[in-house]
Amino acid sequence: MVIEMKRGQISIFVIVSILLVGAVILFFVISGSKSIISPAGKEFDPESFINRCVKESARNKLDVMLPQGGFLNPEDYKIYNDVKVTYLCKNVNFYEPCITQHPVYITQIQNELKDEMRNDVEACFISLDEELGQRNYQVNGGDFDIEVIFKTGIVEILVYRDMQISKNDYSRDINSFSTSLSNHIYDIASVANEIASQEAKYCYFEYVGFSLLYPDFDIRKDTMSDTTKIYTITHKPSGDKMNIAIRGCAIPPGF
Repeated sequence: MVIEMKRGQISIFVIVSILLVGAVILFFVISGSKSIISPAGKEFDPESFINRCVKESARNKLDVMLPQGGFLNPEDYKIYNDVKVTYLCKNVNFYEPCITQHPVYITQIQNELKDEMRNDVEACFISLDEELGQRNYQVNGGDFDIEVIFKTGIVEILVYRDMQISKNDYSRDINSFSTSLSNHIYDIASVANEIASQEAKYCYFEYVGFSLLYPDFDIRKDTMSDTTKIYTITHKPSGDKMNIAIRGCAIPPGF
């Protein structure tokens, strides 16, 4: 009877051991599909590395773009509180309404962000290749491309690059990286577009009424000595804020 009980205990122990070994193998198989295990046993995920790097670049550039009217390097601007604020609608003549300066405004600032991020993304991949090289991995990768998509409350960045990472019997192919961050540039830029459109049509924008109708936005207007209007648009829930400049229907001094 005792022998049979011991045999039963041994059988149970063997079954449990097999299940534990199987679980450990399954864990490493699943983990290995995304992460690289270094000789020191530390995990390294190429996608997370690139996504963090790209997100940091986008966030830093958006922090500069918003106060400047959506552009990193404004060409036609008004200095306001030491910031270069882009003219979205402008006419240097008196009495005449302003002319929209950026007809495809949102597409233009999307492209601005994409183009200005290119050098940063290239540096991200150089750092990734160096990191993998230090772990004795071989990396083959070609050129990359970037796509920036503005959505309500979100900026999505897609980076396309064909890569093959290998070492010994390990090999993995990656062809794209995707990251996103919370930012309301799309929502604010849509309001900026509306302001420019109404200023071009009516020489006026009812910003107080707009703020009452759309309570998520706080809009302030400051008129400069040359009749340039600086609109400051704030998305109240997030605190994201943009300045834009408008000049049109100006009345000359003395009238």
